[in-house]
Amino acid sequence: MGPTRSPVRFRTLNNRVIPVSLPEEEVDDATTLATFWDHARGRFLEAQGRKKGEQGAGAPDQEQEEPLLFGGMAGNCKPRNPNETLRMMGMWLGRGIGPSTLTVIPVWRQLQALPTKAANSIPDPSSGLPVRPPAAFKTKQQLGGGDGHVLLLEHFEERPMFMLQPGMGVRLGTYYRRRGDDDTGHAALTAELRSARAEGQALPPTSAEPIPPGAPRPPWMIGTAHTLEPDSPSPFLDLGQIAPGTTQFAVDAGCYRAPASAHTTAATDFLLIRTAGSAALQLREITGTVLVGQQHPAAPVWAPGSQDAVRFEESRLQAYVRRSLINAQQRLEKRADASGVPPQATVSLAELISKFSRTGLSKEGAIQKLLTEDCECVPVGAPAEGLYALRPDAKQLSEAELRKLVTPELCARYEALLAGIGFRNSMGLNVGALAEMEAIREKAPERLGVALEQLPLHSEGRQAAAIVEMALVAAPWHLSEAYQHVLREGRPGMLLALTGIGDPTGRGRGFSFVREDARRLAREEAKPAEGLARREDGTITGTDADLRKLPHARAGELLRTKFNMSAEEVDALGRWARIDAIRTKCRPSRLADATNPPIRN
Repeated sequence: MGPTRSPVRFRTLNNRVIPVSLPEEEVDDATTLATFWDHARGRFLEAQGRKKGEQGAGAPDQEQEEPLLFGGMAGNCKPRNPNETLRMMGMWLGRGIGPSTLTVIPVWRQLQALPTKAANSIPDPSSGLPVRPPAAFKTKQQLGGGDGHVLLLEHFEERPMFMLQPGMGVRLGTYYRRRGDDDTGHAALTAELRSARAEGQALPPTSAEPIPPGAPRPPWMIGTAHTLEPDSPSPFLDLGQIAPGTTQFAVDAGCYRAPASAHTTAATDFLLIRTAGSAALQLREITGTVLVGQQHPAAPVWAPGSQDAVRFEESRLQAYVRRSLINAQQRLEKRADASGVPPQATVSLAELISKFSRTGLSKEGAIQKLLTEDCECVPVGAPAEGLYALRPDAKQLSEAELRKLVTPELCARYEALLAGIGFRNSMGLNVGALAEMEAIREKAPERLGVALEQLPLHSEGRQAAAIVEMALVAAPWHLSEAYQHVLREGRPGMLLALTGIGDPTGRGRGFSFVREDARRLAREEAKPAEGLARREDGTITGTDADLRKLPHARAGELLRTKFNMSAEEVDALGRWARIDAIRTKCRPSRLADATNPPIRN
């Protein structure tokens, strides 16, 4: 008697299928699932790479341990009892096996611990292993988190302006501000970093095994050491001062810079990694966690329909077309006969329209123009097919040149634009109406606030107006542009609101980069509060002066002399905290109404 058809097959995590065929005389309606597993165990362990000599120290002997069995028909996977019979599983019809097949995935209760290639140390220079780009990450597969260092970035903001893209580099660094010429604190920071790199911990510190007292911190907790002179500007401009003799950890991602705090992870926290296109799972330790504060944009986000945004979409299409043609040509050359000439690779116009349907290049005419001008392609075949191929005299672009067309930093700026558009769409806002309101706001910014203040309190219309106001003034392209103009370029007559709508934390713990109207603010400052006499000092509220232009030292002097604050209280306040304290003491009720109206709460 020959073997019967296999009603059960076992699948490994790397998608290898192990069918089981038993002699016909050994199979009946009482044959259990455990019987099939006993016949498949050896081949399964070999295919899974779990043979006895490959297990780590202290790992359970998985050839003796009984796994959990999961399986079922398509779309109905569930735990299976090893004692289930073919009849109980509905796979025995009459006197023989039915046409269906059961796929079973064995899962062990205990994991096999395998050390990563580089837990928390830098490879030896003699090993020849690259430790930094571009040599370290030449392919997309090398960007996986299965080996090497893995840091998790936790954002303090509810709505971060930028999100990291695959392949996007991040620099970690620590800034130290010297007290004077004889301050050598930066030398101690550099020595700690050098000692940490030389020591190289075998495993990252956790809450259960913290850094021993006096031991150097891991290199990732320090990053690159930066020294600031006493009069050097802060890396966070006027919104984040670093006191003399202190340090500040920071994250620099190219398109933004943010203060950060590095800390160890809990001993019970692990990272579960699933490989795309495979059922393989990896559970590994986490090198550390970095809490990222508010982002300070290094470059503005493009506005919808702007020249920069359109130029990026064109570059993205050009890079996609060139890569598609290169890959298609390589496949054709491999399949071509040794004596024959391989056909020319082509790209379909319909495919490009489908892939770029959500961009400004969704129209057929725009894509055809880019194909012929920027991509150096010509139409081939029948016109109805819509196929394009490279011209014979077209310039061949290398991979490095294609990567310069679409960098991860440019993708992050474009994704920030799409996030702003997505917020508007999710709120059901009309694009045309918003464009008209934005045009009005550019000419007369105060008209929007006046219109909102006239709406009845707690009405549905006022709530809707609050959403409209956020979509208008707190769009990422408006916030990043205001930050660029006010703090980086210092344009006169432009201010930031700093509080209220636009705060990305959603809890009043961040700065609002909404552009403030300087003329309206000057008029507001010129109005004396009820029952408050004008003060003789020209920089105090009640005149045409702007408190935001008040110097740090002068603000502290006013708090001590005019408001009777102690020197200790004043020294503990930064510049903006001193300005806020002066405002609060001058007119607390009017200030609260001006900066936090009910619509924004």
